[in-house]
Parts: sequence; C-alpha cells; structure tokens
Amino acid sequence: MEIFSFSLKRLLLLVLSLGLLADSISLLFMQVSNFGVQLPLGLGIVFLCLAWKWPKVQKRLAEKRFLLWLWRLFWALFAGWMISLLGFFVVLHNQSSDDYTPGVEPQALVVLGSSTPNAKVSPTLALRLDKAFALAQLYPRAMVVVSGGRDRGQILTEAQVMGEYLRQRGLQPSRILQEDVSSSTYENLLFTRNLLLQKGWGKDSALIVVTSDFHTLRAHCIANRAGLSQVRMVGAQTPLYLRYNAWLREYFAFVSGWIFKEF
Repeated sequence: MEIFSFSLKRLLLLVLSLGLLADSISLLFMQVSNFGVQLPLGLGIVFLCLAWKWPKVQKRLAEKRFLLWLWRLFWALFAGWMISLLGFFVVLHNQSSDDYTPGVEPQALVVLGSSTPNAKVSPTLALRLDKAFALAQLYPRAMVVVSGGRDRGQILTEAQVMGEYLRQRGLQPSRILQEDVSSSTYENLLFTRNLLLQKGWGKDSALIVVTSDFHTLRAHCIANRAGLSQVRMVGAQTPLYLRYNAWLREYFAFVSGWIFKEF
C-alpha cells in the first residue's frame, strides 16, 4: 500500500515533524506560548504535510522544473538558517555556565522580569530570583531592583510579584526597589537606571544584572545602549524542558535587535 511505502527522506520528515509537534504541543499544554514554541509547531505541521503528500510532491517536482528549482532553493536556505541557528546555540551554550566569580561589590542587583501567569512567578523567573537572592546574601549592602511592568490580562505587575517572592524568601523589604512600568528589556534597564539616579546613585554605579542564561548576551548589549557602563551579567539556568525553545526565540530576538538597532 502506498501509505506504507516510505522512502528514507519521507521517514525522516515524519520523525522530524512528530518530534517538533510533540515538543510544541507539550509546552502549549503547560501554557508556554511564544515564538520559540509557535515556530516548531508550524514547521512540524508543514513537515507532516510533506511526509503525507510525499509521492504527489515528488511527481509535481518532476513535472515542473521551476518548482524543482524553488524546492531546492527552499532547502538550501533552510540548511543555511539551521547552520546559523546551531552556531548561535553554541555561543549560548558556551556562556550558559551557572558559575559566578565574585568581583567588585555592586551597589545594586537588577533582576529582569519575565512572565507572571496568575500573579505567580514562572519557573524561569523563579530561577532568576533565586540567583538574585543568593547574590543578595553575598552582597548584603546591595539594593535589589526588580523590573517588569504589567502583562496583558494580569492584575499585578511583574515587579510586584517578583518583590513579593523575594520578601517571602526572607529578603528585607527595605532592600527591594520595584520598577513596574517597563515592557521590554531596554525599558527594564533604562527605567531602572533612571530610578537609581533618582535614589542618588551615580551614572557609573556598579551593577549586576540577573537574567536567564540565554538572555545575557543581548541584555548586555542593550544595557550599554541604556547608559549602564559598569554592569556585569549573571545568567540563571533555563529549565531543560524549555531551554532550546527559549534559545530559538532568543535567536530571532537577537537578529531583530540587530536589524532595528536596539543595541
């Protein structure tokens, strides 16, 4: 029967599509939805359709030389994109160590916000806050700035949820500053800088910015644009179940930031 007559390429497409669909659908069930999840879902559907219609696709390509040219161009571009993506993943992997080497004592620790569904910290954000809490014990004189505005459909801002999380962990309320109007990494850092200036810190105050490991590269570039010259990045580990989806999303965020001169 034709449906069971799989070529190797067809079988590879089927396996790839099922893997992508399983990954994205499982994350959607966990209410994780971003471009790093949606793109694998879309690719999985496309590859599944190709595997299903493989004989018809090959017949049309044999009949239309122009379609065959487009087909080969598509796969050449896809291969080039995959090479650039894997290179980006290698860069992120090389800088994703959870090790931290103490240096100049910072005047403030800045924690960049992430999603807070139902006014609760996400697993990714919890790891950032736990890392900041550990650093706060290492630097007991440093203020802790939690930065993040209100997500769509949420009542509390990210900063409010983050501040409460740290207070429950035992961090003194007097050490916590909340920047609760930002909606992007650039605004996180710019508004935090302005808040610290209002509190009497100098423009060259030493800061540690805590974010996820995959985000440190782009965040450092944005910090320089926001006028933070004495800043060190500390990356918290990303949960394994969504690590590579987060890296995929970050790939496009980095490319977009470079194109639109965000850093």
